[in-house]
Amino acid sequence: MRFFQTFTFFGNSHLQSQQLAQQCQQCYGLALLCEVTAPQVLAKAYDLVHWFARTIARAGSSEGAALRQALAQLPPIEGAVRCYAPAFTAKRHDALSAEDCHLVRFAADGAIVVVSL
Repeated sequence: MRFFQTFTFFGNSHLQSQQLAQQCQQCYGLALLCEVTAPQVLAKAYDLVHWFARTIARAGSSEGAALRQALAQLPPIEGAVRCYAPAFTAKRHDALSAEDCHLVRFAADGAIVVVSL
């Protein structure tokens, strides 16, 4: 079975992805990364928490207008999914694009791996 995915631990060279994988294995006692049921959800949540923390720090407030403005002014962030440079702008409100979608499949061990075209 093949499907689209925006993240996999396997073949991912982002430092934050590798650190997240290591932390996940240590914290939850996982022998294999393929034991992570929804790696894309984990990685996106990880990135989102980092964006949100930086946004609040930059805004100096939790008010919506201040957060929107600060979010559009964040410096590049190296995330688990990708490097967001920038994550958002005043006109672009989606951090991911079509280039971030990959055709993947399940390997024999259950790992989600990118399909070579």
